[in-house]
Amino acid sequence: MLNNLDYYLKSGGQSLRFVRESKYIKEFDNSYPLALLDDIEIHFLHYQSESEAREKWQRRLARIHWDNLYFKFNDNDQCSYELMKIFDNLPFKSKVIFSSKDYEDLTSLVHFKSREKEGYVGIDLKIYHRYFNVVNWLNKGGEDLSAD
Repeated sequence: MLNNLDYYLKSGGQSLRFVRESKYIKEFDNSYPLALLDDIEIHFLHYQSESEAREKWQRRLARIHWDNLYFKFNDNDQCSYELMKIFDNLPFKSKVIFSSKDYEDLTSLVHFKSREKEGYVGIDLKIYHRYFNVVNWLNKGGEDLSAD
């Protein structure tokens, strides 16, 4: 999706199409709205109806500041080096990858050394502050990946 963000999200882009079956969850119980944005499956976990999900989606799209985007990625969910490399090469300056592995060639990577044994970062919100200063990152336009 990030390879072609304009196609998916900017005005005149793709419309949500609500569906009843998930490509990824075999026995999806339809307890929340599920939609496709072209080929991307979006799970609206916190909404009760399609109309509520669509309204929130449209409201949030309208609030995007296209010249001030920040992206975070981590190595959970069987993420591969190849996916991290693709993310690292995206044409956005304000991006960060949290990883349990230290790939020195990935310039956006922040290594979570304490998660090496697990092989993935896990719930990064609990430990990111040990390795990454999000306030500095935001205040410096996404250019500071340090912990200080």
